[in-house]
Amino acid sequence: MGAASAFAEKMRAERGTLFGWVPVCLAFGIGGYFPWDSNLRRSIWLLSGFFHLLARLLPEPVRPFAVAGMLVSVGVLLAAGRAHSVAGPVLDFRYYGAVEGRIIAIDRSQSDALRLTLDDVVLDWVPPGRTPQRVRLSLHGDRSVDIAAEPGLRVMLTGHLSPPSGPVEPGGFDFQRHAWFVRLGAVGYAHTPLMGVAEPQGGGLVYSSCAWRLLPVFSRCWAETLAGSPRLSQREIGLPSVRLLSTLCARAIWRICWRSRGCTWA
Repeated sequence: MGAASAFAEKMRAERGTLFGWVPVCLAFGIGGYFPWDSNLRRSIWLLSGFFHLLARLLPEPVRPFAVAGMLVSVGVLLAAGRAHSVAGPVLDFRYYGAVEGRIIAIDRSQSDALRLTLDDVVLDWVPPGRTPQRVRLSLHGDRSVDIAAEPGLRVMLTGHLSPPSGPVEPGGFDFQRHAWFVRLGAVGYAHTPLMGVAEPQGGGLVYSSCAWRLLPVFSRCWAETLAGSPRLSQREIGLPSVRLLSTLCARAIWRICWRSRGCTWA
């Protein structure tokens, strides 16, 4: 039996088990979309058609390699389609003025400042065609006079906005690319009070608002229950409700995962 016959028998034996390589090939194409320039991206349509034709003409033992090439090109097309489907205006200048929008996400920045993500944004003196779909603002300074932030609430404040920045070093995290895919057209901060404009109205954000109001209740109960636990430090118990909830959830998931492996959580 020659090498060609042995290879053909091996590929026939693998028939039906190569499906697991489909996501791998797609991932290669998706990952390869970003470093390529626009000229190579335009030729992907031709390359995909070429591999499709090649898969029909080649003999069965080597046909999977042509299919793999076609899947890689399909991955590039998927990444391109996704990039174009989330396209939106990105602020290309520094803005200071009134910012109005609906709260769709609440978290905290690395400096522990409350951070709001707004959609349906209105910026003073910026035309709608150039206004980002979403902006993210960190709230600094004295927040004692702020209205209580909750998902779905329409708010207004005066803040600084700027375009999302790129990687700070070669090969570093590209926040600009991340912001593009989450439709985040500007980021910034504010020191002025947060004022309410309209209550949450309809849609899933109303349920998110109800769940948000229950978070402090659950976190306070958990903190009171675990206050005497030596495994939870006083620093963690004194964290704000949102960070406390995420800390407790992470520890609970960690404990479940380790117990399922037969290990002792310390």
